[in-house]
Amino acid sequence: MLTQRLTRYLFCVIILLLTDILSAADYRCIISYHPLPFYYSQWSIEVYRENENYYIASSNIPDLKRKASLSREEYIDFIKNMNKKGIWRLTDYYQPGSKNPYYLVSVTDKEFSNTFRIEDNASYPGSKYHYKEIVRMFENYADIYLEK
Repeated sequence: MLTQRLTRYLFCVIILLLTDILSAADYRCIISYHPLPFYYSQWSIEVYRENENYYIASSNIPDLKRKASLSREEYIDFIKNMNKKGIWRLTDYYQPGSKNPYYLVSVTDKEFSNTFRIEDNASYPGSKYHYKEIVRMFENYADIYLEK
């Protein structure tokens, strides 16, 4: 009797966990701004896919909507541009001991993830220009698609 209850309980837990996993975002790309000396995010922008739906969302950005739908083409353009900029392989570009604020960028899908920081108010020589382009692209998408 006890083993049957335990088996049923485990089965219910597994079903609930699978439901959460399967309904989670398939792809998520987030940028957040972190002013020093604080480590909390002042604002964030994310582009993500849930099943066959595509969204852009913001948090704590005045004069922008919180969430909007993207068309499949707009979403694919964003992903292609981020991939060209190397979002999956970039690492921190933040000088040790810097007093500058930073952007935290995170990209995840069902199998992989990458997170890195981009220093604000820093120079981006030669091969490092992709870092600034990533920030600019997030901000441009938010301005276009989340405009009130």
